This record gives sequence, C-alpha cells and structure tokens, in this order.
Amino acid sequence: MKIKPRSINYFSTNAGLTVDVIPAQYKNIDGSQYVVAKRGYVVMRLVGYNSETEEVDYAKKREFIVSPQNVDSIIGIEAHRARETMDEEGEVLFYTDQMEPEVTKVLRITPTDSGDFNIMFAGLINEEELVDKMDITIKKGQFIVIQKMLEYALPSFYGWHAIYDPKAVEH
Repeated sequence: MKIKPRSINYFSTNAGLTVDVIPAQYKNIDGSQYVVAKRGYVVMRLVGYNSETEEVDYAKKREFIVSPQNVDSIIGIEAHRARETMDEEGEVLFYTDQMEPEVTKVLRITPTDSGDFNIMFAGLINEEELVDKMDITIKKGQFIVIQKMLEYALPSFYGWHAIYDPKAVEH
C-alpha cells in the first residue's frame, strides 16, 4: 500500500481550512534520467464559511505557503502538551514573496484553553501591523492529523519518494 498524502479539509462555523501537499516537480535531463526541478511545499488555505447556508466565501480566501524547511515548525508542536510548552504567542511562521524582500504574511498557531488549536492568517505591514486577519479553531485531533500528513509528506517535498518508485516521477 502506498501512502500519498495530498489534501485535508476542515470547516468550523465561520471558516474552512484546506491543507494541500504539493510534491516535488521533476525535469527530464537526458530522456531517461530525472532531477528535482522544484521542491514541494504545503499550501494552507483559509476561506470564509457560513455554516447555516453551507456556503464558502472565496472572496475571503487567504493562502500561506509553508516551505519544506518550515514544515518542522508545525510538526514540532507537542499537541498533547501545547499549553505547557508553548508561549502565549504560539508558533509563528513568516512568508516572504520571492518578488518582495519584506515579510508579507504571517501564520500563527496557538493552543486554546480547551486544548484546541487556533490557526490565524494575516498580512503584515510595517513589520508590526497585522491586517486582513482570519482564523479558524480546530480540534486537537484534527491538528494531529495535519501533523501526521506533513510527516508522511516530507519525502515528497525533496523527491525522495521516487527513489524506489520511478513511476512516481510520471505522475
């Protein structure tokens, strides 16, 4: 059995969270050999959601790209002891667009008093001011599922999953 983690979705009363794993992309160098042309990454997408009408509001969509180097920040959170081991600010990840050298987006993961996790997306201006905040609270078990999915996806970020399965390059 092959495990190919790709995507997971969660919805709360006001928002929906999608976590997509994008595997490495390959380039054919001589007709029979491939090299990794682009590393994989994770897209965390938050959208507005109305639980009464079950409608998704894509106008409120926020995306955050998590590089393979930063995935360990999410995996490393001790979900069962988060309240004791994390500070009030939680785990904060920053995203910088390649075209703009300044940090432009922030993803913050903080444990709640009930043991759940709050995931907040925001834009960053002037190095301090957060704008366009949007957040979702998910259960501890849901957060652990995201962590496990990212753990299993690590080889696909670097193309290692194709070492013993060359057909993976073709997909």
